[in-house]
Amino acid sequence: DAEGWDFVGHDGAPEDANGHGTHVAGTAVGAAQGGEVIGVAPESGVMPLRVLDADGGGTSADVAAAFAYAGEQGVRVVNASLGAESPSRAERAAIQAHPGTLYVVAAGNDGVDASSTYPCAYEEPNILCVGASDEHDTRASFSNTSASAVDLFAPGVDIISSYLPEPLLDWTTAYMIMDGTSMASPHAAGAAALVAAEHRDWAPVQMKRALMETVDARP
Repeated sequence: DAEGWDFVGHDGAPEDANGHGTHVAGTAVGAAQGGEVIGVAPESGVMPLRVLDADGGGTSADVAAAFAYAGEQGVRVVNASLGAESPSRAERAAIQAHPGTLYVVAAGNDGVDASSTYPCAYEEPNILCVGASDEHDTRASFSNTSASAVDLFAPGVDIISSYLPEPLLDWTTAYMIMDGTSMASPHAAGAAALVAAEHRDWAPVQMKRALMETVDARP
């Protein structure tokens, strides 16, 4: 399903309403042809699933439905650059029901303990929670962290990627510099996609282990 689904608009034509999803996708899988951004895994396919509105609001029911949909379609790596302060039984059940999918999620941007940020804090083995690092290869000041919830850190400061074109200008592609664990998560998701392509028989727990065991360990 290359077209994906819009769980907000309830149709088969998901469109980015604020640039966030376009920026995230560019980091993970941006292609080299005709653009200035090359993603981590530029030859990967993408299934866009929209669960948040233009203001970044949404429901855990829609997130759970999207997680289940991706798993049912056989998607091996899901990137979820989102989070909430409350757990959702439906969201967690969707992840549990699809052990063949690795859910790569953002740790959150409040500079607090990520053990109260979801889906990051769920304990399912097919979740990889990603915090943001800066240009000094240290934790970004805004990034949530937790010894029990955050699995690794990836670049999340001054990340340039694709963005929505300015309607009043004759641009086919626009770019934006953004900060956040939303930007860090697709770096890890792209790396996971490369692992999945190289090892087509690996389970999500094996892909997760490969990423965690090959990071640069920091104090």
